[in-house]
Amino acid sequence: MSDAEHPPAQMTDAQPPITDGAPAPDDVGPVKAVDLLFDEAHAAVTQEIALIRALAAAGAVTGRNVTIMGIAAILVALVALMTLAIGAMFAIAAQFGFGVATGVVVGVLVLAGAVLTLLMRQQIRRFRSAARRSEP
Repeated sequence: MSDAEHPPAQMTDAQPPITDGAPAPDDVGPVKAVDLLFDEAHAAVTQEIALIRALAAAGAVTGRNVTIMGIAAILVALVALMTLAIGAMFAIAAQFGFGVATGVVVGVLVLAGAVLTLLMRQQIRRFRSAARRSEP
């Protein structure tokens, strides 16, 4: 093998570190140092603002996707509830007739709706009472 194919066995002088064009701290005066500090602070703030904007955009997309999936889940739950109600109505109708079956299923659904309405009103009352106590 020739010498060109092997790295040299002796240590070579280290390359100076690559800088971004900023002068060394000893090469600038106090005014220039403050200007450089201001430029670096401005760059840092600009980067932070860009990061916050990117996070906000990602949050908006995530929120939109979660909303769409939530609406789809609610629609699927409604279809499942209707299927359950119709199945219960057919099961009861086989024993007592469609009139009684319709009355029972509608009555149970209205009772469930009434209970949910009362629970919602209770939550609203709790929130209002807590909001009144927090006013100065």
